[in-house]
Amino acid sequence: MSADQLIYSPQDFANGDFAKECAPCYDRFIELRILGIPRDLAIVDAFDMIAQGASLKNAEQLGLAAELNPYVKARFDAALEAKKPTQLWTANKSISRLLRLIENPNSKGSDKMAAIKELNVLCGITVIDEQGRSRVPNLNDLYASMLGATPEGPSPAPLQ
Repeated sequence: MSADQLIYSPQDFANGDFAKECAPCYDRFIELRILGIPRDLAIVDAFDMIAQGASLKNAEQLGLAAELNPYVKARFDAALEAKKPTQLWTANKSISRLLRLIENPNSKGSDKMAAIKELNVLCGITVIDEQGRSRVPNLNDLYASMLGATPEGPSPAPLQ
């Protein structure tokens, strides 16, 4: 670490007046946390710490201090409520997170296998049957998905 590297203080990041002075950064931090970004990464991003040449050694403490800041606490729930679920989670985000887990060399094998199973279902490679087992879909699944049709033909119309 160079002598002129900027070192942020957790005490500043927990201070309400500091948050008011840096409101756009705190608002960005709130948005990132709502999206599920870990607080250390959210604080680094929101305050543009890398471009500012700031030390990242205490990013976790800065993130914790920001989460406990009265400015953040007063705005977080309202910002979360304003979001639609589709703004927070999509099929592509789910796929991305599962792939991260699968490709992470530090993930346990059982976690990777569970993620692969979920990813296969999400991508339509496998289906979950009535007993909760995953299997490769077959023609019967295709027919069943087409308005109740079977390989023998369409299902009879319900009695009126």
